[in-house]
Amino acid sequence: MPTRRHRYLSPLRVAPMQWETTASYIQRLAQRHHLTTTELLHALGIPTPHTHPECTRPRSPSTTIELYLNPASRHLITQFTGIENTRLTHALPQWGKHRDKSPTAPPKARLRLAPVHAITGCPHCTLTRTGHAHPVQQYLSSTALICRRHRIWMLGTHTLNGKPFPTEHADLTRTPEILAAHQDHTRLLRRWGQAADHGLTYAMALTDTGDAPHPPTNASGPPAPAASAPPAPACGTPSPATPSPTPKPSPSPSSSPATPARSTSSNTPADPTPSTPPSPPSSAEPG
Repeated sequence: MPTRRHRYLSPLRVAPMQWETTASYIQRLAQRHHLTTTELLHALGIPTPHTHPECTRPRSPSTTIELYLNPASRHLITQFTGIENTRLTHALPQWGKHRDKSPTAPPKARLRLAPVHAITGCPHCTLTRTGHAHPVQQYLSSTALICRRHRIWMLGTHTLNGKPFPTEHADLTRTPEILAAHQDHTRLLRRWGQAADHGLTYAMALTDTGDAPHPPTNASGPPAPAASAPPAPACGTPSPATPSPTPKPSPSPSSSPATPARSTSSNTPADPTPSTPPSPPSSAEPG
């Protein structure tokens, strides 16, 4: 067993899974060596983790308690496992989030509530990658909650009528529609980014309540129209750029007829003065 003075590389390699919690990884590492988490930390020279008061208060069953290690404690873990710190940082999202950043401080550990909920990953993927059926807590995004390879939906910890739901996973073998919808959503997310998530949230709200959610309002007011596109006039209003033709008053019966123009030949009648052709209809006028 390793002591504080004598460090050695563990012959049992325990690789972290992607998006795994630090507490889950240290717990698997301890169980692999037939130890508890506290016994493993004490053997490596890390004191018992300080528990934040928020962890002892009543909380939701989906709340996750995370283990935070300072730089000295993380260095002891990397020496014992033989895994580089960069790899652990990439695999464990909360690996380097301890508030004590001093590299000269003694080893410390804290237990606090995680900023996001962790969910038990796909048991088939866990067994394939680790060789053991021990559950692994992972910070999974909304698109990673469904394992299409094993047709498992990671539901997480939920309550039904105030009691914890008995299962955290759902078998999607008989529901290929959910798998197809998840594949379509993943493809839309890769193409459109966060707009696909907004569309999904909009559809879920419309399905749950029957009413479409209000679109987000701009704090600075409605957007102003572009300078190159002036506002169109109302329907039936002539365009200001093209003046409407002034109607020519019809001659009254008592008025004298217009004097014809003088012609060059007596046999050729004089052409009347052509009237001004009407202007083309404006784009604002109905067709």
